Amino acid sequence: MGDKRQADAKEALRNRAEDSVREGEARLPSPPQAVTAKVLEATVHQLRVHQTELEMQNEELRKVQAELEVTRARYFDLYDLAPVGYCTINEAGVILEANLTAGTLLGVERSKLINRSLAHFILRDDQDLFFRFRKQLIEIGTTQVCELRLVKSDGALFWGLLTTSVVAGAAGVSVSHVVLTDITARKLQEESLALTAHLLVLLNSPGDYRQCMQDLTGTLHNWAGCEAVGIRLRNNGDYPYYATSGFPEEFVQKETFLCAYDATGQRVCDAAGNPGLECMCGLVITGRTNPSQPCFTANGSFWTNASRSLLELAPADDARINPRNQCIHAGYQSVALIPLRLGTEVFGLLQFNDHRPDRFTSAMITQLEQIANNLAIALARRQTTEALRENEQALQASRDLLSSIIDSTPSSVFAFDLDHRCTLVNTAASQFHRRPKEEILGKTLHDIFTKATADQLLAVDREILTTGQMRVMEETLLTKLGTEPRTLLTAKFPIRDTHGKIVGLGGVATDITERKLVETELVAAHEELQQHAGQLEQTVSQRTADLQATVA
Repeated sequence: MGDKRQADAKEALRNRAEDSVREGEARLPSPPQAVTAKVLEATVHQLRVHQTELEMQNEELRKVQAELEVTRARYFDLYDLAPVGYCTINEAGVILEANLTAGTLLGVERSKLINRSLAHFILRDDQDLFFRFRKQLIEIGTTQVCELRLVKSDGALFWGLLTTSVVAGAAGVSVSHVVLTDITARKLQEESLALTAHLLVLLNSPGDYRQCMQDLTGTLHNWAGCEAVGIRLRNNGDYPYYATSGFPEEFVQKETFLCAYDATGQRVCDAAGNPGLECMCGLVITGRTNPSQPCFTANGSFWTNASRSLLELAPADDARINPRNQCIHAGYQSVALIPLRLGTEVFGLLQFNDHRPDRFTSAMITQLEQIANNLAIALARRQTTEALRENEQALQASRDLLSSIIDSTPSSVFAFDLDHRCTLVNTAASQFHRRPKEEILGKTLHDIFTKATADQLLAVDREILTTGQMRVMEETLLTKLGTEPRTLLTAKFPIRDTHGKIVGLGGVATDITERKLVETELVAAHEELQQHAGQLEQTVSQRTADLQATVA
């Protein structure tokens, strides 16, 4: 094309030169007239000068033409090989021109893009957005930007950024220049960040942890567009489903636990004592994945869009412990298992299942791994918080139970610190002292008992705190509100902290005053009975002797 244009330019220049020569010849004197040698020489000289000028102009034109061809070639290289798509559309949205990148982005040869509507490649759900965008472009006339989803010829979706401006075309008809940029990676990153932020808000929200996890699973379910999503978390050596969304109940019941069990029902463990985790989930959790195989990633995830291929694995090539293949038998063709990892430790996984094939791409799996990495930190923190809360609840329940037992004990239960101030008292002790618990707690022995009784108790308590030995004894005590001494059978013992250090003294005391009175009465009655028995024995003996004397 460039050579033809150059030849045409040469021919036009030659024609103009010939016209100029003929005009010069027409101005020459006619033959009848006398022409001097000087005039003829001047005329020839002018013609030669003119010829030289024409030759120089022709050379300059050739140089300009060559530079123009180089520039045009450079322009087409930049246009066709640009990292973004360029196309020109008319007012009806029909593509008039397109570069190679535009064809690559849309999955169509450039020549086949021409005379096709750009709207043909816009996702149906985004068609209205595209038409509003074009209307605004025509009405305002300034450059407009729009983000929407486009469909390639093979049906694959990608996010595109359209930057469009209106320019004057041939014959005064307006056309639009469109710059098409693939922003899928950016949109995926934005979606990941937005989803992660939402999931973190859920995890940090107060309320029931299990319901929180159920909400989180439902959010992942809706976002991923898969039929079923589950979360496995470590619990007592196994990794049961903590929450699921979309899985049938029967499937969840069969697949909840991953540990292998022998014929006797005992959990199977390896030489290090680690439980054997079955099937592909166990393979991912234990980190026994092979990234050189296409179904595994460098981050330890597993994914497939055609799960039935696993049934064709030879036993020698299958690294799984007891492959259950329940996902396959349930008809799930697309399966993804994403580990939840904190450092080098895997404490759970995210599972995505779908009966339809080809639901996952490597980009989506990478996105899920990024979400899982951020989610794992928050999950581990929430699990630790929940474990502490559950331990605290269990501890509080134990305290409440112990308090209930102590409070319902008929004997007096008490405790004192090293300053001999009361730190614990039950209902029986409160009744014994005829005071509410609040009036006893924090009080010293001298506040509760008479001075003589308090001194007596202090001597015993100091001995126990010094020796660290328990003592069981009978004590006769008189409280400040008591009218008469009471006798108690008391067991006292030192209270120690977790390090074995004595931090106080506790005891259990049973009021045996009435029992002691009964015992005293029984002793007196026994003595009286023995006295009567002796007297009776003497009387019987005397009468026996008298009878024998009478008989004799």
